[in-house]
Amino acid sequence: MVGFVSVVGGNGSVSGPSVSSRGRSSCSVGSVTQYRVRSGRVRVYSESNDEISEVERKPEPYPGYYKDLEKSGAADIAAAASPTKKERKVGGKKSLYRPDGRAYAPWMIGTLIEEPGEFAPVASKTDAKGKLAVDPQQQELAGVGLKSKMLGDELELSWSTGSEENIAGFSLQRRRGKDSVWEQLDDYKTSKDLKSKGVKGGDYSYLIPKPEPGTWIYRVSDVSENGAVNDLSQTLVEIESEEDQKKQKLALAVFVILAVIFAAIGFLSDPQSGYGN
Repeated sequence: MVGFVSVVGGNGSVSGPSVSSRGRSSCSVGSVTQYRVRSGRVRVYSESNDEISEVERKPEPYPGYYKDLEKSGAADIAAAASPTKKERKVGGKKSLYRPDGRAYAPWMIGTLIEEPGEFAPVASKTDAKGKLAVDPQQQELAGVGLKSKMLGDELELSWSTGSEENIAGFSLQRRRGKDSVWEQLDDYKTSKDLKSKGVKGGDYSYLIPKPEPGTWIYRVSDVSENGAVNDLSQTLVEIESEEDQKKQKLALAVFVILAVIFAAIGFLSDPQSGYGN
């Protein structure tokens, strides 16, 4: 494909193409900047007809693409051939083309990222190892999910397993909500409650007496017989201090007293109750 484009110069004139006997486009000399569009490349010429640069031309996204660009100005051809990355915007092919394949706005072709797939996927950040890092939701659905419950002044952690191939036992860690450092809480070497129940697995629970108040994240991991650690599940636990618990109890008591008082006032002010007269 051979084409020719020129732009209006300072004197308001427009230079047009003249085709030589060899079928190649030639450029008339004038006070204009001109472009020659050849198969695969776009050549830019100065006023003196000296070639300044040559850039790769992208394949036509639809028949007549460069003809449409010629109508909108030669500068758009250079933009289409060598788009500036800073000016590129996120788009999609379906939003740029009509059902018949023609572009809604030809001058936008080449300045858009037509395929959102050009963006590399961002890997999720996690410090987990093993199954918890690969698919945490699957671990929850499988019943392995770590659960927590307050029993008086003790925190109970519980979880279940379906099978335990070559598993020696379990390890418990915790960290504060806004901290990234995990601390070892206990493991199967020091607690019999964390030792493996065999190949078929089972239900496990672990009690933490008087847990420290605050926001905590607890994590359970299984440890193989050769020492490999595989994180299974983790849970967020909000533990209130004794002072906070007293405030809540006091607020609840005040609410109950006020509710009783308002109910009594409403009953006494009701004419049908016999006390309003």
